Amino acid sequence: MKAIGIDVGGSKIRAVRVRLAHRERWNGTRVEKLVVAKTPRSAAALTKILRRIIVSLEEHEAFSVGIGFAGVVQDRKIVMSPNNRFLKHYDPSRALGRAVTIDNDARVFARAEYAMGAAKGAQRALFLTFGTGVGRAYGIGSEVKRVKRFEYPEQWEKHYQHVKGVAALAPFLAEKLQPLIRAYQPAVIVAGGAVAEKKGFIAAFRAELKKRGFKDVVAGAKLGTLAGAIGAAMTARAK
Repeated sequence: MKAIGIDVGGSKIRAVRVRLAHRERWNGTRVEKLVVAKTPRSAAALTKILRRIIVSLEEHEAFSVGIGFAGVVQDRKIVMSPNNRFLKHYDPSRALGRAVTIDNDARVFARAEYAMGAAKGAQRALFLTFGTGVGRAYGIGSEVKRVKRFEYPEQWEKHYQHVKGVAALAPFLAEKLQPLIRAYQPAVIVAGGAVAEKKGFIAAFRAELKKRGFKDVVAGAKLGTLAGAIGAAMTARAK
């Protein structure tokens, strides 16, 4: 089975065409083609780029398409996106003139990491994506739950965007996220996104959480910055 997955971030769009293994054996999944583009600043420009990306990945053969967006997802629309405010009540299927499956970007990231990544086999998992904003998702028994409040930004996210460098980000995020971690008691915390890819971030974040009484539960995303796009492709095939 092949599918296209697209992860629309605050600054970058990552899109993949993947060959998906059987649902019970996701580890056989492989990326066949990758496209990376800059996220535009208008809905019309985004639609144009998404069309171009899909055509490039399909190469004259139609596939299911899944797209992950930061923000509030309801029915087939993005009600609001804190990182891309021009996406108010944006309906990708209508804009593109074809059926696409959409979901919150943290949930599609979680879906991939739960199935074949750092959370595989964990009973309870918390997923955090650190990019332009902070995405959050939660899963139990390999199923990613729909926690609606996670679609809305935290009050401190604007401050987060002005914190620079691993040495400052790690304690800031550990302090702000500890109430969430205490509430959900995950067996593993999977950290992903461009910030998590920075050298030394995972180790520093893990150390800061240990100082606050949390055991060694932090893992970096096994699928790296492609986890969101791969998860979006999985979402498209699951519908």
